[in-house]
Amino acid sequence: PAYVQGLHDLLVQVTSADTAALKDATAKLNLEYYKNPSCIVALATIMASPAAGEGVRQLAAVEMRKRVAQNSGNMWGQLPQSDREQIKEKLPEIVLSDPDNLVRHSVARVIAAIANIEFPVGTWPQLLPFLHQTCVSPQVVHREVGIYILYTVLDNLVEGFKDHLQSFFKLFSQLLADPESVEVRITTVRSLGVIASYIDSEDKADVKSFQESLPAIIQVIAHCVESGNENGARQLFDVLETLLILEVPILGKHIPQLAEFLLQMGGNRSYETELRVLSLNALNWTIVYKKSKIQSHNLSAAILQGLMPITTEPEPEDIDDDAPSRSALRIIDGLATGLPPSQVFPPLRDLITQYFSSSDPNLRRGAMLALGICVEGCSEYMT
Repeated sequence: PAYVQGLHDLLVQVTSADTAALKDATAKLNLEYYKNPSCIVALATIMASPAAGEGVRQLAAVEMRKRVAQNSGNMWGQLPQSDREQIKEKLPEIVLSDPDNLVRHSVARVIAAIANIEFPVGTWPQLLPFLHQTCVSPQVVHREVGIYILYTVLDNLVEGFKDHLQSFFKLFSQLLADPESVEVRITTVRSLGVIASYIDSEDKADVKSFQESLPAIIQVIAHCVESGNENGARQLFDVLETLLILEVPILGKHIPQLAEFLLQMGGNRSYETELRVLSLNALNWTIVYKKSKIQSHNLSAAILQGLMPITTEPEPEDIDDDAPSRSALRIIDGLATGLPPSQVFPPLRDLITQYFSSSDPNLRRGAMLALGICVEGCSEYMT
């Protein structure tokens, strides 16, 4: 108890605003505690104590994860077997009972760090059943914790779970439609993004299962954009970029629907500007990374039809500021330089001609900008 109390008092000092106290406490922690494997047990005790306060519990979890992961788990391995088993037994209870979301996330990362060491050698058989049970719990907070732990564990250790992918797809199909929590749905998409990087083209069943989840993934992205959830949208567009870069044909047959969806999101003036720009940037990646699909489906005309109204919107004064109109022109440039001009310039010429004859100066300006931007890729064809 004295050892735990001493560690607790120093963690309290570290969370204080007093710079001198913080420096002194950090030095003592490094010298007297963090080199000793017993500190892992003490940190777990503090992490489980409601009286410790949110800041101290979170710091204890952060430091515990570091000690567990240190030197490829060397310090964790030095603990007596009984201590390791007791900690593994207690962690699920701690992560589910803590009222603070930040603390729960930090404890989830501790679980992931231990799983990284224990799961590959088969010494934590209770982990997967616990995660599954938590992800399907009737309590929404438990589902949020469960899928976050699973996401964190997968992020560290996805190769160890390759044999379980089909059961994960089944679970994720439920979680993508979680009726109460957008957090569950977003974290599930992020988990799928991690799994995607490890699917081989030869794994036909896994490719098919992933493809079946794409409509639900698109719905989660749409919900974030429509509801103005910028943080969630950014995370999901990151996942989408990962999927676009992959060689595995996960997105293949969905490219026309994806392009249409992103164009709708980017062209809707009722959505927040930042989220429209994110949608248009994602459309730009789609054209860059899936150029052959855009070409084989002859999607240029439909994309240009959707982009031209966006080019007529006002541009910010600052040259470094992004805006939907600038994103739209960037995509037109990408189409003109990346695809055969015969697919790009004829439909663009028709639109430009139509816009030039408008009485609205914004439409004429948009047409002029589009014409100027396509010259680099289409000049010979235009001649």
